[in-house]
Amino acid sequence: MKGLKKFSAIIIIIGSIIIYSYCLAETLTQNRFESSGLKEEEVKSFFLAIQNAVKNDNYSKLSKLISYPIKLLNNHGHSVKILDEKDFVENFGSKFVDSKWKNIIVQQRVDNLFSNWRGVMIGSGEIWFSGLCSNKECSKYEIKIIGINQSARSEYNGKDSAAKPTDDVVIANTATDSEIYGKWIITGHEFAYISAMDDMEANLWKGKKAVYTEKLAVFDTESCPNPHYNVMPVKTDGYFQKEFNTLPSNLGIYAEQVTIIEIKCKKQAWNAPGSFVVRISDKKLMTLWDGVFFILTPDAEGK
Repeated sequence: MKGLKKFSAIIIIIGSIIIYSYCLAETLTQNRFESSGLKEEEVKSFFLAIQNAVKNDNYSKLSKLISYPIKLLNNHGHSVKILDEKDFVENFGSKFVDSKWKNIIVQQRVDNLFSNWRGVMIGSGEIWFSGLCSNKECSKYEIKIIGINQSARSEYNGKDSAAKPTDDVVIANTATDSEIYGKWIITGHEFAYISAMDDMEANLWKGKKAVYTEKLAVFDTESCPNPHYNVMPVKTDGYFQKEFNTLPSNLGIYAEQVTIIEIKCKKQAWNAPGSFVVRISDKKLMTLWDGVFFILTPDAEGK
C-alpha cells in the first residue's frame, strides 16, 4: 500500500512538472506584438534598425525604412508632407530632429514598446511602424515607418509638457450639453499620430452635417433619438497627452480648457461618427473617427 501511495505521488509530481513546463513554454513563446500582426523577432529587428540609424544621424538609412508619402507632425501643430527618400534626407534632420526626440528613440527599450492594431509605437508616438500588405490577399507584407512626430516632451508654450500632471485632468463641471446644440458642418480635419484614413479620404468628409438637440442627435445618415449627453470639462494639455499621446497644439487646439461630450443613444453607446465631441468654442467642435479629428463649425445654411 505504501508503495502504491509513493507511486501515485510521483505521478502527480511528474504531471505537475509537465503542466508547468507547458505553461512556461506558452508564456515564453507568446508574441507580445500579436495585436499589431507582426512577429516579435521582426519587430525587434526593425526597431533596432531605426534606433541605429537615429543614433548615428544616418537619415539616408532611416529614409529607406519609411512608407511614402509621409506626414511629419511637429509640436507646433504644423505638418510637413515628405514625398520620397530624397525629400526626407534633405529636410528631416535640419528641420525636425531635436535632442529630446533623438534621446527618446535612442533610449527606448524593445521590451517596453507599445503595440495595438495600428502598429508598434516608439516612445509616446515619436515613431509608429507597421506591416503593409504587399499583395491583395495580404499574405505578404513589408514593415515600414508610417508615422513620425515631434516629441510631446518638447517645449510647449515655453514649458516642459512632460512635467505637467496627466492625472486629475477633469475639472469642475460647469458645462452643459446645450453648449453643442445646433446645426454643424465639417469644414476640415486634423490627424493625431496615425489614422485609418489618408488625407484624400478625410477630405471626402467635408460637407457632412451634424445636428444636436435635446431630443435628437444626427450625424450624416446616422441618428440617435432621445440622446444622453455625458459632459466632461477637462484640462486640454493633460487630457490629450493622456488619452491620445499628443499635444493639443498638434490638432490646432490652444485653449487651456475644452469640454468632452460623449453621446449615448437610449442609454446605450452610440457607435457612430459624431458620438464623441470636443467642444473648443462656440464656433468650433471636433469629432473623432478612425483616428481623424474632424472640425465642425456652425452650419449657416442649415439655420
